[in-house]
Amino acid sequence: MALVNLTLSIILSRCTKDPTWPKRLPGVSNCILISDGRYDWFKKWAGTKVHERGQDYEDFKNQLTKHLLDILYETVPQVKDKVEFYHLGTPLTEVSYLGSWKAASYGTKCDTEIFTKKVFKTVYIVFTSIVI
Repeated sequence: MALVNLTLSIILSRCTKDPTWPKRLPGVSNCILISDGRYDWFKKWAGTKVHERGQDYEDFKNQLTKHLLDILYETVPQVKDKVEFYHLGTPLTEVSYLGSWKAASYGTKCDTEIFTKKVFKTVYIVFTSIVI
């Protein structure tokens, strides 16, 4: 599959918000990259099991990972060559582990028509992560 055009939506770094982080984990930082993506890109692997999706799935994930890391390095160049671990979750990851509908937020079918109406005065965007 050819690499799709991705734009990075947000880079989150929990360690920059936590004043106790430097004492608890000196010299360590983290970030989460959240990007746009379409379920359709992964449709051909729908219904397959984790770790059984084949090499073409892994190759596509690797392309996406490289692209997102390139965006990270362009945005935060001081982290280049310092990333020790990364893992990419796809819409199928959301479906497999969270049981969400086509990787929709919180497992619900989203109706984007609500955004065409001018009813919002204030919009709060919340991103959640689970740390185990």
